[in-house]
Amino acid sequence: MIKAVFWKTGFKVEGHADFDEYGKDVVCAAVSGMVQLAGYILKAKGAKFTREKGHVEVKLNDFDKDTFLILEILKSALKDVEKKYPDHLKVEVI
Repeated sequence: MIKAVFWKTGFKVEGHADFDEYGKDVVCAAVSGMVQLAGYILKAKGAKFTREKGHVEVKLNDFDKDTFLILEILKSALKDVEKKYPDHLKVEVI
C-alpha cells in the first residue's frame, strides 16, 4: 500500500500500490506522476525535494498562496485515487 502523509510544511509518500505487476500498476503510475510533478514544482519554489525508490518527501521553506494551492490540489487528487482504490492508497493529513 502507498501511504501519503501531509502536514503544514510538506508531505511524504512511500510504499508500493501492489495493484498490478511492475509496469502495469495504474495506481502506482497515477500517484507517482502526481507526486513527482508537485515535488518538482515545489522544488522550483525552494522546497527540499527528496526522491528515492518507493519514497518521496517534500519539506517547504516558504509557504505562500501558490504553495498552499499546489498542496491542496495534490491532496485532493490523491484522495480521489484513494476513494477508488482504498486497498492500495491511504492519504492522511496531520
